[in-house]
Amino acid sequence: MIGVSPQIIVAEPMQRGTAAAIACAAFVLQQDNPLMLVMPSDHVVTDIKIFEETVRPVAEMFENAPVIFGKRPDNASARYGYIRVHEEGEVYQLNSFIEKPPVKIARKMMHDGNVFWNTGIFICRARTMLELFSEHAPEVF
Repeated sequence: MIGVSPQIIVAEPMQRGTAAAIACAAFVLQQDNPLMLVMPSDHVVTDIKIFEETVRPVAEMFENAPVIFGKRPDNASARYGYIRVHEEGEVYQLNSFIEKPPVKIARKMMHDGNVFWNTGIFICRARTMLELFSEHAPEVF
């Protein structure tokens, strides 16, 4: 669809969670150190062209730094994780993740501004991903 053909498919013989699956893929890919586009399987992308026009320039601009894609919330929901950011030029810097807060807290965060729903879509080099797991989630690493 976006002109990329899979080179390797890694199957998960038993469910170990999203982080373990991402780490496994990063281990497999670490030698060539490609950019990894990580996307949850339950998202529906209705406009592939807009998605590609959003992702491709970001991948080119920040090819050595992890980038997470957020969506500005249109309501307070306890069904989604949130990312709190601060503005730094044309991009936002991540301050924190808030995993599925109660609606009352989500509503307050929306009014505070600088929060996005965590889409779970991000781009990162394989080796950078492994460094992040090693530092922040050694049990997964």
